[in-house]
Amino acid sequence: MKQKSYSNRARYCLPSTILIISALMESKAFYNCIPDPTFIVGNGEKGIDRAVAMMASDGTYGMVYLPTGKPVIVALNKLNGEKFNAWWYDPRDGSFRLEGNFDKKPEQEFKPPEYGKDWVLVLDSLAEGEKK
Repeated sequence: MKQKSYSNRARYCLPSTILIISALMESKAFYNCIPDPTFIVGNGEKGIDRAVAMMASDGTYGMVYLPTGKPVIVALNKLNGEKFNAWWYDPRDGSFRLEGNFDKKPEQEFKPPEYGKDWVLVLDSLAEGEKK
């Protein structure tokens, strides 16, 4: 069987990927979100391993995209409140996994459920409430 070219395969995959990622963005007040590279502590990775972060301008939530599933250290002191929930979002199927409920400290390391796959770490201040 002849394999389809990359551009043809992308056409089949792209619509579902966009729907999955848009569901994550719509679960938050995305209009209130700004890129914030300082949310990641010591983000010296380059290329495919480089994590990217964004936060709500009011500090109620933050997200970190990890393209290869490497652990990340996050500056929790940038979030409002003293407690928060941490979730792992799987961009392959749109599912959430609760990492736990944490007390705020200046920095915390998070390890994705699986190495070698992309993940989004979602951090919600408990002042905001549960995941929508």
